Amino acid sequence: MKTKSFVYIILLLVAFYSLKPWIFHYLDLRLELLFGPIVLLLFFFCKDLFTFKGSCVLFSILAILARINEASSFSIKELVFIIIITSGIIAILALKIQYKLELLELFDKTMLIIVVPGILLWILYLIGIPLPHEIHSWDVGFRNEIVYDNYYLFITTIGYSSFIPRFQSVFYEPGFFSLILLFLIAYRRFDFKNVHVIVYTIAIILSFSLAGFLLFAFMWIVQTIFGQEKPKMLVIVVCGIIIGAYVFFSNFNHGDNAVNNMIIARMEIEDGQLVRYNRTKEDYEVAFERFITEGGIQLITGKNRVKSEDLVGSVDWTVYWYRNGIIGLTLILLIVLIAVSPYRKSRYALMHAALLLIVFARGIGVMWMSAFWLVYLCGIASLYDSDILFNKRHNKLLEKSYAKQT
Repeated sequence: MKTKSFVYIILLLVAFYSLKPWIFHYLDLRLELLFGPIVLLLFFFCKDLFTFKGSCVLFSILAILARINEASSFSIKELVFIIIITSGIIAILALKIQYKLELLELFDKTMLIIVVPGILLWILYLIGIPLPHEIHSWDVGFRNEIVYDNYYLFITTIGYSSFIPRFQSVFYEPGFFSLILLFLIAYRRFDFKNVHVIVYTIAIILSFSLAGFLLFAFMWIVQTIFGQEKPKMLVIVVCGIIIGAYVFFSNFNHGDNAVNNMIIARMEIEDGQLVRYNRTKEDYEVAFERFITEGGIQLITGKNRVKSEDLVGSVDWTVYWYRNGIIGLTLILLIVLIAVSPYRKSRYALMHAALLLIVFARGIGVMWMSAFWLVYLCGIASLYDSDILFNKRHNKLLEKSYAKQT
């Protein structure tokens, strides 16, 4: 029991560390280099918790190959580093299904404990009540340095111009935060009677994340269509509400309102179509067009020696193609599909896989964040498990009904 709890604690730390909560900002350490070796030791000392079947081994090999393909150079030292930083994701996949479900439940409960008091304190902050806080800066790598106001139960990014501060809880990026919550809502199948779903929905709304809003609406509509007997009218009503809200907030107070400034205005419209909603910069688009025009072997291998600073501000899936080629894209697609293959009979699990691919396409920054792999790998196991239980109960009811008729 103690061994299992220790495994859960380590994997939860790995997941939450990837989301960059402020508590880790004060530790000038690459904690994945500490967690990685611990996780590798867990494979040997906690064998009863893990299972290494064919799909798990193949996933591990392809994930390591994908990260090798991303590296600008290769050496034994680099290979060891890649294995260490990828070990957390592999460990989550290798957990036996019952332990995946328990890990997801713990992650879900921990997130709720973090989010609820944060929302309450954030509301007091908006009202204008003075709260203890301190300003801190942190080098997050690809986004260089961010400066934020730390209110301990939530943070606000300084230098980001917005109508009102976006709620991001204790995490550094409101977009990533909202997408993690979306996975937790999706695995509960948008059950709005559930407290977790209600709280996470409120948090997504307060985050003013465009990706969070769009994917929430998309996934809810898809799951409603697949999960309800008569979903058409409900979907039509909700679509009508969305369109009505778009028209209303676009024009309310001549567009000078939080929803329009922080959501609608962030979408680029070109020739009547939505264009990437600011996921790439003009300089990169010129370089990518040249990349496509020139063609040749670089389309397959990518230009992974390009300097990262040349791509700052551009984060959609084409950037991954530009750097890592069709080889890189294929490897990512394969590991997502291999992970879901044992659960392919669950349509909800397949929708979860589609959501992860959309999230990756939206921004490659989440590609190797352990938290996203936790909610995906454990989420599809949970959805599959609940589908099996539902089918068993449904079959028993059918058998009883048939027995009565005969």
